[in-house]
Formats: sequence, structure tokens, C-alpha cells
Amino acid sequence: MLRHAQRGGRAYPYSSSQDHHKSKRRPRFSPKAKVIALLGLFCLIATRGVFSGRGGSPVEDKQPKDPNIVPITRVPARSISSVKEFFDRYGDQVVIVEGEVRHHKAFELGWQGLKDLCGGGTLETAKYSKDSNEWAGLTDRNAMLLKDYVDNYILNRKEGHEMRYAAGNLGTGSVCPQLDSHVLVPRYVSGALYGADEYSHGPGGEIQRPVLAQPEVFIGPKDSLTEMHMDNFLSPFWMTVYIGKKIFRAVSYEDSSIHMPYFRKDIRFQKTVKNENNVTEVKQLEIWNPDLETFPELGKVKLLEGPVNAGDWIYLPPGTLHGVYNSESSWAVSQNSLYPAVRDRFMDVCIGVHGVCGPQQ
Repeated sequence: MLRHAQRGGRAYPYSSSQDHHKSKRRPRFSPKAKVIALLGLFCLIATRGVFSGRGGSPVEDKQPKDPNIVPITRVPARSISSVKEFFDRYGDQVVIVEGEVRHHKAFELGWQGLKDLCGGGTLETAKYSKDSNEWAGLTDRNAMLLKDYVDNYILNRKEGHEMRYAAGNLGTGSVCPQLDSHVLVPRYVSGALYGADEYSHGPGGEIQRPVLAQPEVFIGPKDSLTEMHMDNFLSPFWMTVYIGKKIFRAVSYEDSSIHMPYFRKDIRFQKTVKNENNVTEVKQLEIWNPDLETFPELGKVKLLEGPVNAGDWIYLPPGTLHGVYNSESSWAVSQNSLYPAVRDRFMDVCIGVHGVCGPQQ
């Protein structure tokens, strides 16, 4: 039976049974109550998702899935007035100085000019292997003439041909003394206490430090690389790029000493793990293809990254872990040196790594 009720002058039909059973009607919720209920349901679902993840532990889900990549600080050329200002502001951090060596003669050479000037010099080359535990992942070292290397591995390298990287160990003084007038020390890192060359003895037995091993010559084809490593000298170093482009990835000593202390004694770090087939295998740490499941410490550090273009140079403080990827075929020179402004920092790093610092080591 339908009756009508007057509301605002209009009739609305309703059932008489509704009057009799008002106490059984579904309670009505306010909009605020509905929002609170929905939020509660969302939190419940999210909580179940966390605790039902891999291993059933919320701690594992908090581990980063990707490395924490932070851009390297970049400084325009001539933006700093003095060596002192440079080290006051950037002596304890990785920094790229843009376009500051474009006036060097080496910047104008190009590949053909480098061949013409230094083609008869000898380079030490190596191949990269992700499975090698040698320094920077480089193995199978082989000497060859610079002109042959540039022709076969840079200018005319055929697809599928082995990739070899001339990654230092020989300086301009031994590879090509003529380069000394083409390769200059960047203005902000002049005034070093010493260049890191091996000691030798002169005719009278006196100690000499020949300038032959530094600055080192680095030439690499596109896609060649070095893995994360710490320079043996532990001292700061700079690298200028004259052709091509290099990508640096670096970890400060402060970060690595906490989360990656094994680099104090290991050339390259590796772990023994079991793969999906329960077969034991050895995995090397790869900074260009980071495996955060095997090496979760890579997710706990700031991974500094930045390109060093032709005409730029980069500075790295003492004990900085770093790896380099040649995104273009490149030529660069680098030198390890110690500067008065970072002497104390170098001593701290040296003692932290070796326990001693000085001739005893």
C-alpha cells in the first residue's frame, strides 16, 4: 500500500511497511565516515602487500632496487680565481671543470694529428673482462705501437673485433715526449708537492723521481670501460679529455670506507653465490651493470656520475673509488699528485687503507 507524504509542497510515495520497520533500515554513513573507512581499507591492503613480499620481511622491500646516482658537480671554466679557492671549495669532492683545457695544443690534434706526432710510441693495452679480478677488470695486457692501435682499434675497428683499452701505466715521457708541450697541467691543480712516479737511483746512488710514468696516456674505443677501483697511489688525481667523451662513476672515500671497506685490500671485489639453478658461481662487482641483490651495499652509497667532454677535466680527491666508461672513442691524460691543501686528508686516507703512510709502505 502506498501513501503520500508532503515535503515542501510535493508528494513522495513510500510504502507503509517502511514505517513499521524503521528500526531495521541500513544505517546511513556520513561522507567523512566513508573516507575514513576507505583509508583504513587501503592501509590494510598496503600492509598485507609489504608483509607478503619476497621472504615475508618488510626489511627486504626497503632495500633500494636501483643505485642512488647523484650528478657530479660541474664548474664553468675560469669561474674560480685561484688554486686556493679551488681547493677551498672543491678539494674534498669530485668536480668537473668545463672547457678549461680547450686552449691546450693537444685539444687541436685530433686522431690523425696524434698519430703523426706520436705514432712510433708504444702503448700498453688490455682487454676488459667482467669476470677478471685484476685491477679495474683489465686483463691480457699487450704492447703495441700507438699508430697501429689508433688505426686498428679506434679509426678502423671492425664489428666483432676484440676491444682493447690503452688504460695508463705509461706516461707521455715514455710514450711520446713531444706531447709534453701539448699537454699542460690544468691551472687549478698546478703547484703539486710531487707527481706520483716511481723512485729510481741516479749515477751516484741519489734518489731520483723521473717524470716518465706521469701524466699517463689513456686511449679507448667507444664502449670500452674500467670497473670500480681505487688508485694504488691513493693520492688525488686529475684527468683531461682531449678527444671524445668519458663517463665517470665514483664513490667518495667516506662512503666506501663505511659500506665498501673491502676495497682497502682487494683490487676488485667478488662474491660466491648460488644461481637460480643452485649452482655456485663467482660474481664480480660491476659498477656499470650493478647487481644490488648480490651487492646491496651499492644501494647505500652515493654513486657520483657525470660526463667529461673533450676540453673538460675532472678532479678526484684521495682514495676515491671510480670506474670509467668511454661513451665515445676518447683520448685523455691523467696524473696522480699531492697538493698542500689536501695533505691531511691524504694522510687520513692512507692510514685508513694501509695502516701506515710514507716510505714504510
